[in-house]
Amino acid sequence: RSLSPVSALAQVHADSRMKMAKMASMGIHVFNPDWQHTGNPSGRQYSGTFKDITLKVYGSDEKVTLPVQTCTKVMDVKEALAAALMVDPMSIDFVEKRGCSSRKQLETEEVGRSVIVKGIESFKPARYRWRHPTAIIGAGYNGLKTLMLYAKSGNLDMVCFDRNDRVGGYCWITAANKTSKLQTEFGAFHVWWGQELVQDNIGYPTSRWSTWPHKKEVLEHFQYAAEQYGILPYIRFNCNVSKMDV
Repeated sequence: RSLSPVSALAQVHADSRMKMAKMASMGIHVFNPDWQHTGNPSGRQYSGTFKDITLKVYGSDEKVTLPVQTCTKVMDVKEALAAALMVDPMSIDFVEKRGCSSRKQLETEEVGRSVIVKGIESFKPARYRWRHPTAIIGAGYNGLKTLMLYAKSGNLDMVCFDRNDRVGGYCWITAANKTSKLQTEFGAFHVWWGQELVQDNIGYPTSRWSTWPHKKEVLEHFQYAAEQYGILPYIRFNCNVSKMDV
């Protein structure tokens, strides 16, 4: 038999709580305190029911389905999406396909069930685009490893300045002499050390790395890493940084 009015209302509230929990877990959620009531002093009515909407990135197969209240407007979803992706909501357009035609949805309309999203490349947060490249001072161990991590992440908007004519830094090019050597076997002294790089298939040939490597081997180690990660074009050698304006 059918549920009693009280049981049916309780079921609706339980379903609503589940939808809200799902919205929150996805990180793209829209909550408006007024929507949790059947009306407000202005006399406007808000729907307490939910619907699933599917957003698809224009020109891509990437899509996401999420629940929203039926009264949710296009601008509400744009703002939530923009906050999650760190973009300007006004740069996003929602296009709804109806039959054989498509039309751009207005910000004041209720969001459609199936929408094509223009103005973004993915539903993953976009990398912030600075007006200038990231500057790295020095191509020694730390500078070299920073360049490698940037290259591995796909961020090649970088430039490194070094006073020397090759990688290695002051410690190994100037301070060390031909008899200086690394007196530890700890992996932390390899530029490949760390979870971010150890999974790569690029590694220094063990036949060219002694237990206690001398200066010459260490510099070869740095040069090999720079070549394998393709970061040499991003280093300005023979360029001394004497001061910096911030």
